[in-house]
Amino acid sequence: MRTVIHLVFLVLALGAATVRASFAEDDSLTLRIDDAVARPGGVAAVVLRTYASRPIDLGQVCLRSPSLSRAGNAASLALRGAVVFSAANDARFDVQFDDTDPDQPGVVLTFESPSATINAEDGPLAVIFFDVDPSVPAGAEIPLALDLENTTLVDAEGLTVEIDPVDGEVEVVEADEPVVLEAQGDRSDAGMPLVVGAAFTEHRTIARGQIGVLLPPALDALPRSVDLDPRFGRATWTVDETMPGRILVAFESDDPFFGTLPGQVLRITIDTTGQPSGEHDISLDPTATALFDAEGQPLDLILETDEAIIFGGGFFAGDFESGDFSDWSNVVGN
Repeated sequence: MRTVIHLVFLVLALGAATVRASFAEDDSLTLRIDDAVARPGGVAAVVLRTYASRPIDLGQVCLRSPSLSRAGNAASLALRGAVVFSAANDARFDVQFDDTDPDQPGVVLTFESPSATINAEDGPLAVIFFDVDPSVPAGAEIPLALDLENTTLVDAEGLTVEIDPVDGEVEVVEADEPVVLEAQGDRSDAGMPLVVGAAFTEHRTIARGQIGVLLPPALDALPRSVDLDPRFGRATWTVDETMPGRILVAFESDDPFFGTLPGQVLRITIDTTGQPSGEHDISLDPTATALFDAEGQPLDLILETDEAIIFGGGFFAGDFESGDFSDWSNVVGN
């Protein structure tokens, strides 16, 4: 787990920012707690994300649930740590347990970025990690709610951002249930980049593996770039495109952080210039896809498919729900 950096700035800074003018209703920002998957005795990685890019200077997010506790205390979810992302890699943050309401304990994540580049691009804003108590039964769904009274985002101009909250939950699955690896589709206007690939779905350190993404002929013929997002941790990787319709990415990592974030680790950015509108299936090759954990053991995988849609006629379809990590990517050939 990455080190949590302690802050003392936020109480005064947020108090001053609150009296500044707010964005109009049309400029509200959806802040979502992504649903998470975890196992009894494992770790739940809860992603906080927005549906649109808007640079954030500083902020505070409060999550509440009757199932939360301090680290080391018995409860369904015990606070473990957090990470906050910024385009300039300068985010400073602190995460603390809040027991001011015994019936609805909470977790308070505070953060700032000197460059005001938190949430500067579409995609996840932060991740909060919880230890899942071994006694939690498979099938449990642990609710997590945003406490808006204790949640504030301040933009680069010092204005308070109006927040549209979306709550989430942690779903606890059987300890020996296969790990889901998802193909990732996208929605884009013709002529705009279409980003497809593969996504991890739960907290799991990955030491090595390979992922084969299958593209239909219409997409396979278009110019593209391939990358792994370094925010998932350090990894070395190679790309094999010798088989038509398949992009095979092999990787190795000695970083215990690699794979512990749910989200799109493998990105294939496709140039759709001149491409007609249409729907295309994106899938993973079961004969060429494998993941190995920190002990070198192969993971039992379930591979899920997705759909990529290209819209015509200038229809705008920014895929804010899926989000992306493009500005943190290392692109093959660069």
